[in-house]
Amino acid sequence: MKKQASKEFSPEQLKARRLEEITRIDKALKEPNEPIVLEVQGTWPATRYLFEQPAADALIAAIASGKPLLVRGEPGIGKSQLARAAAAILERPLVFEVVQPDSEYTDLLWRLDHTKRLADAQMAGRGGSGDEHASAPAT
Repeated sequence: MKKQASKEFSPEQLKARRLEEITRIDKALKEPNEPIVLEVQGTWPATRYLFEQPAADALIAAIASGKPLLVRGEPGIGKSQLARAAAAILERPLVFEVVQPDSEYTDLLWRLDHTKRLADAQMAGRGGSGDEHASAPAT
């Protein structure tokens, strides 16, 4: 299995990156007439998102602390839209995963496609090349 190259940041680079991301969120909050345009993604339609103070504060706290942000709530309150807007404003890919009560932490780390692995092994046996067998959660 290939390892994905990870980006290593020096403490100075990490601090500068966090400050830049916090500035982006703060700018989005201060420009209430400038919604973030969210493109079509999967089954989600194109839409626009306006940051509200509590959401912006939570994102800023998560970025400043270097910790993930857990967003909980009833269906339909905008958790997914917040995640899409945060990914857009921070220029990061959106990795979407619904966590259920029976979810395991490994569900968030990788996926193992047994059928693809078998097909790759058969291709390698015929002289072909096998591809990656595990992948990050679907986006």
